[in-house]
Amino acid sequence: MELSPNLQSLPNEVIFQIISYLTHADAFSFLSASRKFYALADNPFWRHSCRTEYQHWKRSWNFAGRLKEAGNLHDWKTIFRTRHRKDRSAKSNLESILAQQSGRLQLATHIIDEEYDVKDLLLSQLDTSEGAVDVLARRYQSREVLNSIYRRIALQNWTELILKHDEDTAYTLEKALAGLDMFAGFEETADAGEISDILDSIAREYKSVNPAWVLQSSRQRALSLAHFLRLRGYREVEHSSLCHNLENNFIGRALIDPHHPCLSLTLAAIYAAIGNRIGIDARPCCFPRHIYVVIRAPPDLDLDGHATLGSSVDEAERMFMDPYNSPDEIEETELRRQLAAMGVKQDRCENFLRPAKAVELLFRASLNIKHSAQIISRHIGGHPPSNIRNSLYGAFWASLLLSQLVGNPNTMVYPIDRDDHIMMIRRLIYEHFEPDLFTYRHFLSSLLVSANGSSNSEVRQAILADELPRTPKLRGLEKTTKVRYSIGQIFRHKRYGYVAAIIGWDSECKENEAWINQMRIRELPNGRHQSFYNSMSDAGRIYYVAEENVQIILPTVPPPNLLQEAGRYFKRWDIVRHKFISNMHDEYPDD
Repeated sequence: MELSPNLQSLPNEVIFQIISYLTHADAFSFLSASRKFYALADNPFWRHSCRTEYQHWKRSWNFAGRLKEAGNLHDWKTIFRTRHRKDRSAKSNLESILAQQSGRLQLATHIIDEEYDVKDLLLSQLDTSEGAVDVLARRYQSREVLNSIYRRIALQNWTELILKHDEDTAYTLEKALAGLDMFAGFEETADAGEISDILDSIAREYKSVNPAWVLQSSRQRALSLAHFLRLRGYREVEHSSLCHNLENNFIGRALIDPHHPCLSLTLAAIYAAIGNRIGIDARPCCFPRHIYVVIRAPPDLDLDGHATLGSSVDEAERMFMDPYNSPDEIEETELRRQLAAMGVKQDRCENFLRPAKAVELLFRASLNIKHSAQIISRHIGGHPPSNIRNSLYGAFWASLLLSQLVGNPNTMVYPIDRDDHIMMIRRLIYEHFEPDLFTYRHFLSSLLVSANGSSNSEVRQAILADELPRTPKLRGLEKTTKVRYSIGQIFRHKRYGYVAAIIGWDSECKENEAWINQMRIRELPNGRHQSFYNSMSDAGRIYYVAEENVQIILPTVPPPNLLQEAGRYFKRWDIVRHKFISNMHDEYPDD
C-alpha cells in the first residue's frame, strides 16, 4: 500500500517555498517541529528572515547590495540576531523614556544612533492602538525619535554633499532636496530613499508609455518627457501669492501629489531626476527668479544624435527648457536677453546658464523656505504651526552648513549671518527639538563658538539638567493644599480666551522679580501668593497662569491642536474625567 505524502517527504525547495509565506516567528516555529526541518534553518532561512522581518536598514549595512550577492557570502543569522538585539535595546530605552522624565535625552540618543536599524520598531510604536494606556506618550516619543533620525540623516547627506560639492552626480540634487522634506515633518512626506523610489517608478512609467524612447535623441526625449509630466499633472504655481505656500517648496510633497503646485526649482529638479533616469544629461540652471533646465548632448553626439567626434563636455551642444510652462525648448538668446534686462553683464551670463550644483540649489531652496515661513508667520501671528517651525529649522540648518562654501569662486553660495543662524537653531532645539542636542553638538563642532562669545556650554548644561531626577511636588503639605487644579485638566483663560492643558503647578509664583514686574502680577486681586500653573495652549505655546485666571472646562474630546503635542506630558485622554492622564508621576506623584 502506497503511503500518502507528508511534510517530511517534501523536497527542501518546496519547504522553503512554504516558509516564504510565513513571518519569521511562524517560520521558526514550523522549522522547530522536527529535526529535519530544523536542519533547514541555515543561512538561506536567516537571509529570508532578514528580508521579510525588516524593511529598513542603516546605510552601513548596504543591505540591498548584500541581497544581490551569493547567499553564503554573509552570516545572515548573525545579521538577523544583531537587528533583533537592536530592537530589544531600543524598545527598552523607549520604555524608560515613557517611565520617567529624567535621562530622556541620553536614552533617545541611544535609539537615534541606530538610525534606520530601529525605524521598523518606531513605526510599529506609531501604530499603538487607541486603547493603550499610554497611547499619546508612546506615539509622541516614537515620532520625536524617528523625526530626529530623519533630521540626522539629512544632515549627514548635506555634510557629504558639501565635502564633495564639485563631484555632483545625477542623483545628488534629489538627495539634497529630500533633506528639506525630512526636516519638514509633513503628515505625508518621504525620505531620500522613498523619493528615489518614486522617481524610479515615474521613469519606468515613462518608458512603458514611450517604448521607442531608446531610439530617440536627447532632444526628442527632453521634449517627450516634458509632455509626459504635464499630462501627469505636474504644474508650477500660477499666481505669485501661492509662491509663499510652504508646501510648494518640497520635492517629496510634489511627488506624492503630482497635482500640488510647486515652485520652478522643485519641478526642475523632478524633471532633471527623471531625465537622468532615461539617459538625458539634464540639470537645473542658476537663472535668477525662475529655474530653467539645461540639457546637454552626450559625449561625441549632438542633441539630435549626430556624431560630433572630439567635443568636450564644455563644448557639448545644449538646449533649455521650461518644461511645465512650455512644451517647446527656450532659445538661449531669449534667456540672455532676459539676463541683460536684469542688468547682468554679458561676461557674467554663463554663471546663470550653466548647470547648477546641488549645493547652490539647496542654498536657494533654503532661502525660499525661510522667506515663505517668515511671511506666513507674520501673517498668522503668534506661534507658528509645527510644519512651518520644522521647515524653518531645516532651512536654517542647510543655510548654516552651506555657509562654509562662501567665498568659493566656483560656487554661488552667499554670506549669511552665521551667529543669527546658530542662535535660531539653538533656540528651536531648546523649545521644540530636544532630541537633537547631541546631533547639534556633533555637526556644528567647528561653528559652536560664535563672534559674540557664546559656545556649546549651554548644550552641556541642558544635557546635564536632563539627567537630574525631578524633585517630587507632593500634595497634602501645608503649602500645597491650596492648589486646586491638577495635571491634565483643560481650562479656558478668563481674560485672553485661549484653551490650554495644565502641565505643571506651583503653590505660588516662582518666576523672578523682572517677570513679575513685567506681567504686573502684584496688580492681580490675589497677587503672587496664589497657585500658578504651567500650561500648554492649543496654539502650542507654554504659559504660566495665575489660578484666578483659570476657568476649568470639561470637553468630551480634547481640542485637536492640543493632541499634537499632548504626548510630551500625558499618557492618554480620560473620556470619563474629561482630562489628560499625566505622564509626569516622577515630578507630580499625586496628580
